[in-house]
Amino acid sequence: MQGSVAEVKVDLRRKDGRAIPVMLNAVERHWDGQQMLHASVFRAEDRHKYERELLLQRRRAEDLAARHGEGQRALALAQQRLRLALESADLYGWDIDPATGERRYEDAVGRLLGLPPNEHVDAAGFLQAIAPDDRPGEAAAPPVHCSRAATARTGAASGCVASTAWSARSRRRAGRSSRTGG
Repeated sequence: MQGSVAEVKVDLRRKDGRAIPVMLNAVERHWDGQQMLHASVFRAEDRHKYERELLLQRRRAEDLAARHGEGQRALALAQQRLRLALESADLYGWDIDPATGERRYEDAVGRLLGLPPNEHVDAAGFLQAIAPDDRPGEAAAPPVHCSRAATARTGAASGCVASTAWSARSRRRAGRSSRTGG
């Protein structure tokens, strides 16, 4: 021993062989020229249970963290595959928040409108790129509780008009539409 020990967990054995978990603390002292060892021993059954439960919960947390990491990797792979499929099919994403009516478009939607690559598209820019006769239908919010399909002539910004078809579908959460996208 090097002067002291603290919080050493040991098991003492009873005459019948059963273990008693205890915590041992000891300090080496010198008094009147003699070396003495002051020790305290206390039962640690509750602490032992607590430590076992802590270890069990730590293992559970590590397992959950590992599963979460696996889920994140699977999600990233699925998103890569979706992105590749959308790009291969020349499809673009957008959505509408039904509560606010805010429209969000992927930057690649600009290609559909004849804009330079990766130019940011907002609701006003999208509406401006649609042929004037088709703007009222696009400006109206799509129904939030059903599917909608529409066609509009786009490319007004580039002077080249092309027909583009899109569809919208609402996702419902707790009985209310939470997102509409296409």
